[in-house]
Amino acid sequence: SLLISLLSEGLGAMAAVAAVVGASSAGGRLALGAPRSLWRGSLAGASASRSAIGAVRLCAGALPSVNWPENSVIFEPPWDSGGGSLVPVPAFFMVLPNTMETFFTLREAQQVLLTKLDVKDIDSFNMRFMLRFLDLHAEVEALRRTKARAVALASAPPGKFAQAPGPSSGALDLASADARAAWAKERPHNAKSWELTPHFCQVVQARRAEHNGSGWLQVTAQITAEERWTLRGGVAGMLDIRMREHLLVYEIPRESSAVQDFRIAAVHTDAKPSST
Repeated sequence: SLLISLLSEGLGAMAAVAAVVGASSAGGRLALGAPRSLWRGSLAGASASRSAIGAVRLCAGALPSVNWPENSVIFEPPWDSGGGSLVPVPAFFMVLPNTMETFFTLREAQQVLLTKLDVKDIDSFNMRFMLRFLDLHAEVEALRRTKARAVALASAPPGKFAQAPGPSSGALDLASADARAAWAKERPHNAKSWELTPHFCQVVQARRAEHNGSGWLQVTAQITAEERWTLRGGVAGMLDIRMREHLLVYEIPRESSAVQDFRIAAVHTDAKPSST
């Protein structure tokens, strides 16, 4: 169960925190979750199958919707070293409070999504977060192609294109406008293709938040992902590769029967939880 997995992992981390506080706690927040799970094998196929991801997104769009705001306010962002506190608190003393708050917030999220997603334990959450990151990446690439077609359509002679380009803005139930823009900026310059494979995911913290007149559950995950791209005019078959760590904040409304999945509220690239 989620309770057993989170508590056993949280208690195990606390028992070892004196020896590994610099590595396992960040910004006074325990990197809660299963030991970094390797998902490369299962997600490599998902990364290659853009059509399957698109089908999932189409199905999700047909379901009852939530009134998602364009952007979100992140409560206690883990990349903020100050954390809003005037007096820095040693990381060791924040391990237990963060563990408990993260557990109860994830437990509430599990109840909200009980009939929609199979999130029975921390590994289920980690897998879901990586898949949503893949969804965002696929959408960013699809929107880029749509905008390119729109430019070509605008400059083409009448009647050359029989089909108009699709929507030029992303779905707010997948990501906020700020999160989508932040990830789109990471596209390598002059890249012909850009692919993503998440390797590891680890929950850093979970918080209850208020913004845009509603209550939200926000979960921050640290994701290690591999990016591959080819350059226009480059050597055929030559791939550039980089591996980076990012902090992504996922959220769902606390009171809505229509919510189907987490949305990505923020993307903080090349980042780790800060330390105090």
